[in-house]
Amino acid sequence: MKNSEIGLHFQGDEIFARRGFALSCSRFCLDWPVVPHDHDFLEVAFVAGGQGVHRGAQEEKVARKGDGWLLFPGAWHAYLAPQKLDVCNLCFGESLLKRELCALAHHSACAALFWNQNAEITRRWPLPFRVPENDFAEFFALWQRIGAAPSAPAKIAATLLFLEAVAGYFMTENVPKSPAHRAVLRASQLMENDLARAWTLRELSETVHLAPNYFLRVFKNETGVAPLAFLSRLRAETAARLLLQTDWPIAQIGAHVGWDDPNYFARRFRAIYGQSASQFRAKRGA
Repeated sequence: MKNSEIGLHFQGDEIFARRGFALSCSRFCLDWPVVPHDHDFLEVAFVAGGQGVHRGAQEEKVARKGDGWLLFPGAWHAYLAPQKLDVCNLCFGESLLKRELCALAHHSACAALFWNQNAEITRRWPLPFRVPENDFAEFFALWQRIGAAPSAPAKIAATLLFLEAVAGYFMTENVPKSPAHRAVLRASQLMENDLARAWTLRELSETVHLAPNYFLRVFKNETGVAPLAFLSRLRAETAARLLLQTDWPIAQIGAHVGWDDPNYFARRFRAIYGQSASQFRAKRGA
């Protein structure tokens, strides 16, 4: 675990080292907030009891028994105002998804959840799911079997069954389409890796060797939004994370994500989150 420029960051090397295997199950009863954090591994987290508020890049909602989230590397989240919030999780490294858990790629719901059409692992914000009350006991038992498994092969088998169950509780509309076109993937990665750059449509299209109009059409078809709207969303999500995880001045955060003009930053952030950056930050201890 370390403090990076984006706040608290958990590293798989530290989480898994004492187990000798890139997989871990944990359970916590929370009576204190868990600050915004991210990690370099995947996590399935779900609530087994109590109540609290779950905050992520795309949502903030009251969390109760049966609520769960799938988190990809780099996706941040937090638990606020917990009241005996009973949180169970399964953490596992990308290496497992690429090797021991690769059988999930042959299960349609799991394949759509973890991989895009180019068989590359997706990068997404926390994806919510909901386990109905009637199914919860069986779902919880599947999770318990992972921790109780006596060997690595047994843990892998139990994990496959659990993740198959997890995939079944996602509504299709809650699983956003991942870009499959390599030019769109490349452009998305370029913007994400250099948010402060003053990207233009022409510059992006030239970088991926496509005509601007064709690139715009392909990008919108793959993601549902234009490239520069996609960039605004990336900037706002990063700004939101920095507002919650650091004490940086708001103007510094705006400059870091590419919105140097404080007034413009304020307008763009409010347009996406429905509140000012200072209001968003003020809710941190809520």
